[in-house]
Amino acid sequence: DAQRRDTYLKAEHAVVTYGLGVENDWQATALTPNPEGGTDFVVVHNAVPVARVNLPQPGLHNVLNALASVCVCSILGACEATAGDTQCKAQNLASFADVHEQELRMAASKAAFALSSFKGIKRRFEQIGRIPNVVTVFDDYAHHPTEVRATLQAARQRFDKQPIWVVFQPHTYTRLVAMMDDFAPAFSAADRVIVTDVYSARELEDGERTARALADAIVGPPVSYMSSLGQVVERLAWELPAEQKAQGVDSNSVEDIILIAMGAGDIYKLGPELIKKISIDGAV
Repeated sequence: DAQRRDTYLKAEHAVVTYGLGVENDWQATALTPNPEGGTDFVVVHNAVPVARVNLPQPGLHNVLNALASVCVCSILGACEATAGDTQCKAQNLASFADVHEQELRMAASKAAFALSSFKGIKRRFEQIGRIPNVVTVFDDYAHHPTEVRATLQAARQRFDKQPIWVVFQPHTYTRLVAMMDDFAPAFSAADRVIVTDVYSARELEDGERTARALADAIVGPPVSYMSSLGQVVERLAWELPAEQKAQGVDSNSVEDIILIAMGAGDIYKLGPELIKKISIDGAV
């Protein structure tokens, strides 16, 4: 973010910048999709390559998160390797990095190696279960437009040829009405969207800010509204196997539909319940 970067650079304390642009102290460059469905990239510090990262997680936002991790770990690791250097303080980080480039590279390489085995965190594009040749279910905490777009971009990177369905549970009425215009185009990378009732948390419904209104506002993929998670499970437990069987005689050649349960409320319950329901019904 150029505006934030300019603001921080005017601060009295030391600032280390990272991003995709060459103007940053730390840059991720040469981004390439890898066989794991994630991204390989080169970490550049002050215009000098210092490490190569093999990141299993998809999505540009995860590249930036990984770059930030390498940056922090490299500085702290180099500081630890040169204990006693008085320059290793917040206000002298730039000078310290220039002097101890070798230690910085070693620490960056260790951080990059650790990231290659990072499996991700709970409720961030977390795989919940799979019914082979029918559906693979993921759970994600995304509950406002920027996160929704980032999650779907990551899903498209990993599953570019498979249908992506989203079950979205809006979180709070005030957020829904404040961000309705931003939510409308945020699901464009999906092939289908189901919107459930708002998870109200601390709020009371006023009859106007409804999930049905969001379903009507979303542009791009086909959208439907289903009031409860139970209704969604019942519908999808029948529809997913039927959809896949309609694709061809040899069901073993059909790729899974990618289903993402998305939101910050109790939407996390949907994945396990759906997998259980499909299995019990014997629809596969």
